[in-house]
Amino acid sequence: MKHKQILLIIMLLAVAATSCFAANNAVRFNPGTPNDYISLGLNQYNQLFSGASGLTFEGWVKPASTSSLSRIFNILADGHSSAFALDIEADGSLSAIARSRNWEASPNSITANTVAGAIVAEEWYHIAVVVSYASGDKYIRIYIDGNATPAAQNNSPTFANTAYVSGTFSAYPNVDAFGRQVENSKLPYVGLMDEFRIWKYARTIAEIQADMNRELPAPYPISLIGYWKFNEGSGTTAFDSSASGIDGALLDGTDWADGNPTLPVELSSFTAVLTADLFVRLQWTTQSETGVSGFYIYRGISDKLADAIIVSPLIAPSNTGELQNYEFVDAELYDSGTYYYWLSVHNMDGSVDYYGPNTVLYNSNAHQDTPEIPLISGLSSVYPNPFNPSTTIAYGLAKDADVSFVIYNSRGQIVRQITEGQKAAGNWKLIWNGLDENADDCATGIYYIRMNAGKDSFVKKAALLK
Repeated sequence: MKHKQILLIIMLLAVAATSCFAANNAVRFNPGTPNDYISLGLNQYNQLFSGASGLTFEGWVKPASTSSLSRIFNILADGHSSAFALDIEADGSLSAIARSRNWEASPNSITANTVAGAIVAEEWYHIAVVVSYASGDKYIRIYIDGNATPAAQNNSPTFANTAYVSGTFSAYPNVDAFGRQVENSKLPYVGLMDEFRIWKYARTIAEIQADMNRELPAPYPISLIGYWKFNEGSGTTAFDSSASGIDGALLDGTDWADGNPTLPVELSSFTAVLTADLFVRLQWTTQSETGVSGFYIYRGISDKLADAIIVSPLIAPSNTGELQNYEFVDAELYDSGTYYYWLSVHNMDGSVDYYGPNTVLYNSNAHQDTPEIPLISGLSSVYPNPFNPSTTIAYGLAKDADVSFVIYNSRGQIVRQITEGQKAAGNWKLIWNGLDENADDCATGIYYIRMNAGKDSFVKKAALLK
């Protein structure tokens, strides 16, 4: 069986949330007097922390300088003591302090400090600080760029309380802020900041690694109590996407900048499947990409990459923080046997990463025995997308299931619920007319369509443009 050309299909399906990385925006803190900062209002998070057995603070920073003490983030316990503070020290180290109640001294406070030179100026870093107040497991840890080994940690069994205790503010009312300690304009931070989150529990390093290079998809868990994507690009408000809704006010010249953290390719899947036409369909999904020149597919007749050949043209990357799906079909197989496939990722810095091999057993004489295409549960497509006023949602069921749909806006709020009821295995379609639960037209924006089929859930993104 001979095919005269390679069939190339490239699918770029953006199905995750609109990403701060994709938007290529960051918030910028400029040098000067008075110093820039983002106000989060008067002591609101101290109350939200109440009763927490742990907390996690994480985000991306790109400091313009590491030669002077500067404060990335500050939560006031009583306006005088910090419930939480994250600083860059003058030697390029990071320091964090957390308290379990509104008093200055140990045993109510716990600190951690990295080694000097842990970060340098003009480089992006993902920083996560995890605090646990739990009995028998009290600690504070600083993670840099998702490294499984903490850059600093302090395990303090004498750390007071087993949950956070809110402070009072009669003596020193003040504001929570990004970019400096607002009281007396202390410790100004100069540089960029992006994608900052606060969680009301102590996250594991595996959870941090899974989410650090992507924007979180809606709906958001209730444990996420602060989420500033810094996507806005204009205006003087940094919106909080979490249910807390504590928007930040950009003050004293704080503004927006182009630029985003440099993200590696985060590959979530790479598969090779023989089609009914006896082609080999290669599919891969990336959670994020930055600095990628393109992809190649390699094919070999052994498991040695050195003996494989390139069978695809250079496949263009998306270089975004959104989830992307790609597909290449190899239609140039001749002889029966086992074939091995690799995916190579070529980066702009000249480096190359390889994934695979995936194997396919090919029989050139089996073309008359067309295999049955299996049914797959999930959302097949949303078309048109963008849409106005309606769009068709195509979905499949591998087995009978009770099906329903929930549609969320970009803030994670439910705008429409649709019940399909019990459906037999097969392929189905549903039309959403762009109306909410009150039969009112939905506004222009990004919406997330979640399909529930039995115990399984699937999500796709759709854009309504008017």
